[in-house]
Amino acid sequence: MNWKTWFPLILAIVLGVVAAKTAHDWVQKNKTAQTPNGQFVKIVVAKADTQPGKELTAEDLKLTNVDAKDAPTSGFRSIEEVVGRVNESFMSNGETVVESMLAPKGAGSGLQAMVPEGYRAVTIEVNEFSGVAGLLSPGCHVDIVSTMQGVDNGQVTKTICQDLKITAVGQRTAAAGGDAPPAPNEMFKSVTLLAKPEQVEAIELACSTGRPRLALRGGRDNAIVATAGISLSEMRGEKKKDDEAAFPSTQPAVAIAQPTTMPAIAVAIAKEPPHRTVKVIRGGQESIVTLPVLDGVPASADAGTDPSEQPGANFKDPFEEK
Repeated sequence: MNWKTWFPLILAIVLGVVAAKTAHDWVQKNKTAQTPNGQFVKIVVAKADTQPGKELTAEDLKLTNVDAKDAPTSGFRSIEEVVGRVNESFMSNGETVVESMLAPKGAGSGLQAMVPEGYRAVTIEVNEFSGVAGLLSPGCHVDIVSTMQGVDNGQVTKTICQDLKITAVGQRTAAAGGDAPPAPNEMFKSVTLLAKPEQVEAIELACSTGRPRLALRGGRDNAIVATAGISLSEMRGEKKKDDEAAFPSTQPAVAIAQPTTMPAIAVAIAKEPPHRTVKVIRGGQESIVTLPVLDGVPASADAGTDPSEQPGANFKDPFEEK
């Protein structure tokens, strides 16, 4: 037979043997890794999609094998450890159950299991406009803005609470599919928020005096911003004009601080001190001398001299002698 005919056949056989050997070695390697030699462990996962607040049973859970190095440290190795616990977040089919997903033991089922220590669940009424067009879902974070009466009988808008977590929309404690917002025909009328006791008081006051509005935050925005609020006069720009009229820029600053009523002692100091006028005749020429009077006695500029030595102390009025 011609060698040109045998050579392709021999080459095909050799390549087939090499491929078979490679496949055999790969299968044997994986089979060895899957043998119970300690490299794989069993962990608890969810058997089906589970809504938050549900008390888990054995029918909600199953065991699966994972690589030991990939197994979560806070996972569970047996179903009995999880039965009776309540999940705080949505669990999807096949998702590993870890401690952070479950409420503390004895927390009870339902919404109460989803309220952290030190917080309260409070529900407020919303509509399409105050509820961000119905696009809110459990897990979102919002601010609460309210309009109220100010000290000058004008309206003031103020952010009263910030970064509050929505734990329920209507009676739904988890969005459809875990993340998707509600459908357009699922318009809700209430939203349940997690807030501290003092924030609950502020929310109740805002609801009793007006209709608070929710402002949606970004998923990674948890900053608390200090806001002073805004009044109707400030929004119109009237307050700035009033300030300029009351405090002209050309007026000295000291004139603003000067009191409108002078103290009584300042008025007494401003008056002219008491004095006495004396007519003096010397060498046939008359002259008028004015002397200050201290306690009824004329005094010179030197207040420390003896009164008898002061000018005019020995002067006698000739009219008095007559």
